Amino acid sequence: MKTLFRPVVIVVALVMTITAGLLVRHTEQGYVQYIEGNLAEAKSLLSERGRQGDALASFIAAGLAGQWVRNPLDVCKSRQLYALSAEQGFPAARALYVATLLQISSSPDSCAWVEESLDMLTGSDNGLAAVMMSILLEQKACGGPAPQQSLIYLLLGRSQGMKAMGDKIDALAALPGTSVEAAEAEARILLEQTRPTVDWSAIHASEPPGFCQGVIPD
Repeated sequence: MKTLFRPVVIVVALVMTITAGLLVRHTEQGYVQYIEGNLAEAKSLLSERGRQGDALASFIAAGLAGQWVRNPLDVCKSRQLYALSAEQGFPAARALYVATLLQISSSPDSCAWVEESLDMLTGSDNGLAAVMMSILLEQKACGGPAPQQSLIYLLLGRSQGMKAMGDKIDALAALPGTSVEAAEAEARILLEQTRPTVDWSAIHASEPPGFCQGVIPD
């Protein structure tokens, strides 16, 4: 399931989400180290800032913790930081917390929870949940691939603000049985749908049990 979280997707998400925050915090501890490329030190400092209530710091630290994934424990540490950022009100952290469960488990219950949760989050985070849904729909372990549905959500994500999706859209469009025109029409319908306010606490509480209990980020 590691293909679900290719570095380019996370990089796009990070750039989209944190650039404005870095502009106003570039002189602060943790952010300085991140900008300068001292990533191990940045992760430690930003994790501590996150525990003190800095949602952006939690989000960046989660991405850094997930860059060198070695085992499920490392994924859990990253997910706990995403959860902290989500609880602090950072929309993109919610989609990444949900999607990263599949790096630990691709059981039917896990796949169903991820799909249902990403669907509820779609439209609330500048397109990241839609892009994660698109990638989910390609995964054989979760019933895929479903290239036309994947294309619909990828186009939906792009229309909501996710950039640098052109190569992936072209690749899906070249597959037999896919249609960009039909996908764009379906994406417009999804975009125009009225969705209920996201209840993050309910989504988080409904996660299948048995993963990451008691794990504390470094």
